[in-house]
Amino acid sequence: MKILVLGCGLMGRAIALDVLDSPEVERVMVTDVSREKLKALEVEARNEKLSTRKVSAADKSKLVELIRKFDLVTNALPHAFSVAADRAAIRAGVSVVDLSFEDEHMQLDDAAKKAGITIIPGCGVAPGLTNVLAAHAFDELDKTESLEMMCGGLTPKPSSPLLWRYVFNLEGAWGLYLRRPRIVRDGKIVDVDPRSGVEKVRFPEPFNDVEAFYTDGLASLLYTMREKIPNMAEKTIRWPGNLERIGVLADCGLLSDKTVKIDGAKVTPRQFTSLVMEPLLRLGDEGDVTLLRVDAVGEKNHERIKLRYDMIDHYDEKRKILSMGRTTAYPCTVAAIMIGRGRMTIKGVVPPEIAIRGAQFQEFENELRKRDVKFQRTEARP
Repeated sequence: MKILVLGCGLMGRAIALDVLDSPEVERVMVTDVSREKLKALEVEARNEKLSTRKVSAADKSKLVELIRKFDLVTNALPHAFSVAADRAAIRAGVSVVDLSFEDEHMQLDDAAKKAGITIIPGCGVAPGLTNVLAAHAFDELDKTESLEMMCGGLTPKPSSPLLWRYVFNLEGAWGLYLRRPRIVRDGKIVDVDPRSGVEKVRFPEPFNDVEAFYTDGLASLLYTMREKIPNMAEKTIRWPGNLERIGVLADCGLLSDKTVKIDGAKVTPRQFTSLVMEPLLRLGDEGDVTLLRVDAVGEKNHERIKLRYDMIDHYDEKRKILSMGRTTAYPCTVAAIMIGRGRMTIKGVVPPEIAIRGAQFQEFENELRKRDVKFQRTEARP
């Protein structure tokens, strides 16, 4: 199969290196607006199956023409370009697996069906792997009362003045703390306050004292599972103290996006804060760790039980791939290869929790295990 990778950032690089390892993939092209990133990938990969091209996602006609030359697309573009690129895939008639989820994705269903293609949006780690595990838990239970998912990228120990370092884009990372999360209570979607719902969370040491808070990460589950699971929430995991320190910045107005004038120059407090703090918060050589947990409470064989799925993933020192890169990219690549194998045949917009069920789940899990991404299932009384 021939795969086109859109985007050569941290995620696009990890996707490309993974699909290049697959004997089923005969050709991989990676696109980006940065020629430097593409050249660096070429030097690192040194693989004759790989080609690169400088392409702007804003050039819609060129993107459609390019996509038509491939069997599958993996979309690792920034959120702002995600839906537009998937629209280009519809016009080209080529299936796509996208790391991002936007509510607008659900509006592409009819067009994707008419084009005879599959679009799997939000197929990273969270959303993505969390959704797949949520659906698997739902299938295991006779009745599901509640679902709580949590995920977070941490340094091996607290670091930086905010006890946290960012992996992707700092401007975007602030949004986790500022947006009003949507959760489901008694079957209804409700907004809750940012940075609320704080709870202590225990993983094995040294992560036996972390905390989690509501974030807007239910993604497609708001559309696909709300009528089946009456209570759902998603949270982000951080080292203790991070949320309090971010809260002080927010309460002081230093994360506001309202423009102010300084000596005649227009700037937002958030832009200024990002500029000052970026060197302090950038992830260094310590690598990262990804923690993930999915809890589902319900009934099975007339007994009330809690199903739990846990994952602790570490930085790949050998390949120099961040844990957040591995755990985000590999669900995407596995799903794309499964489409190429003919394992996923549903057309339209098919979120991960719908696409990867039953036999597909077993294959998905096995493929992740080959990539050393593993999760543990436990069962207990709530």
